[in-house]
Amino acid sequence: MTSDNAPLNNLHIFLFNCYGTGRDAFAPYLKRNKYGKIEFTGLGIFQYDRLKLVLDAKETLLLKMMKGRGKGGILPVQINAGSEENVAALSLLKEEPSMHFALDHGEALKMTIDLHLIGMLKEIPRMNMRSEITYKYTVSELEQQINDNAIKLLNKLRDNGVDPLGLGDFVRGHQRSWDEEDFYKREYPRMRFEVHTHLTLKESGIGY
Repeated sequence: MTSDNAPLNNLHIFLFNCYGTGRDAFAPYLKRNKYGKIEFTGLGIFQYDRLKLVLDAKETLLLKMMKGRGKGGILPVQINAGSEENVAALSLLKEEPSMHFALDHGEALKMTIDLHLIGMLKEIPRMNMRSEITYKYTVSELEQQINDNAIKLLNKLRDNGVDPLGLGDFVRGHQRSWDEEDFYKREYPRMRFEVHTHLTLKESGIGY
């Protein structure tokens, strides 16, 4: 939770999410590896007392970023260096999300999430990150990757009928007539998502 991909959690938070209105509980998903050691592999999403969905490590970090509680984590990203595409590691130092929603053409809710991130690239290919053109292009590419993956995750959570982000509770805070059963039966399945990432890169570490 402090330096890896898991969002902030404890027994108090788990029970609050489990019995609270407009949210679902989650917990680290652990497995025993081939060496007999217990390792963290993702996040289990619960609906009441039943495990409904398991997120992998990358999806877990995206959820942590959108929740904004805690810091740290390593996100694998694609970096274009000339004609080659390489995998690098984006080490996240700070995450500050904000959410707002509106009716989309008067029919469905559209939830917009702004992600303000500070991170550092590690294991990047041979490229001049001190060049303003290279820096801006790389940041833009990374922001688009995060946007696309975050929306994909939000759609996955919605399609599986789980709400670990507490979107229902967020909407409830802005609607006097909000009803939990009606929201998850009628509004949540039709909800659309938009993510805007604003990434600031600090110094980068180069590995070959």
